[in-house]
Amino acid sequence: MSDENKIDLIELFSKIYQKKKYILSVVICLTLLATIYTYMKTPIYEARAFVKAGNYYDLIESDVINKKTKEVEYFESVRSKFTVSSEVIVEMIKNRFQGKNINNAIISYVWNYPKKDGYFSIKSHSSSKEIAAEHINYVLSEISKEVNSKSNLLLEYKQSEKEKVQNELVIINSFLLVSQNRIKDLQRDNRAILKDKLFDAQYKEYSLKVKKEELILRSKRLESELIRLSDRSLELVDEIVVKDSPIKPNKRKIIIMAFIGSLFLALITLPFLYRYEELKSKRYND
Repeated sequence: MSDENKIDLIELFSKIYQKKKYILSVVICLTLLATIYTYMKTPIYEARAFVKAGNYYDLIESDVINKKTKEVEYFESVRSKFTVSSEVIVEMIKNRFQGKNINNAIISYVWNYPKKDGYFSIKSHSSSKEIAAEHINYVLSEISKEVNSKSNLLLEYKQSEKEKVQNELVIINSFLLVSQNRIKDLQRDNRAILKDKLFDAQYKEYSLKVKKEELILRSKRLESELIRLSDRSLELVDEIVVKDSPIKPNKRKIIIMAFIGSLFLALITLPFLYRYEELKSKRYND
């Protein structure tokens, strides 16, 4: 560094030192204003929840579409209206609640987990920790009502299917009883002419037993599906988490930024201040 540059730096620091009171007054004043602002500003608290959404799409049977009955229209109404995924539920929450102030709270963010099918997270902001948590419960309750009203359509359909299966089982059992009695009668008669009839009766009995097993399996499957549909459509995976300290305003960040900004402002205004003093002094001397 040359002597000339050293002189310039010394002169610069000398001028800054001469105006230390001005610099300190600007820094203290603006930092104090920022501090007052952070303490007067209403604090905003954040609540967060991890939610599991019921996914019943696999319970909607495609074979119903092939039935040429009124059931097709009923099934299509279920297929088109029923909410079956967390993605759709997230969109419902965004459209109805996100960014809207309800009961002094808002839903700030909702997002779906692509790698975790049926799971999503939801955040709410409020000036009260209790209200922030309650708002999440309120939103999930409102969405559950809508989802449950749609899932009830599928529940009714499954219940009607189960009743049909039970009725078919009653009929199959009665046919089996008749078939078994006929086989016993034919077995007691040893005439060769009846052997074909015995074979037909045994084959019919076998077919009825196969049909019965299929109906029993379908009945059990419908029972498990009804249990699934009876479960809650939306369920908290864990308790709602509320941060102890407010997320806004960030007091520390605001005060630090105010200090740095005021110091920078004071330094860049020094040349103008010196220029003003020079002009003032020159005018006074003249």
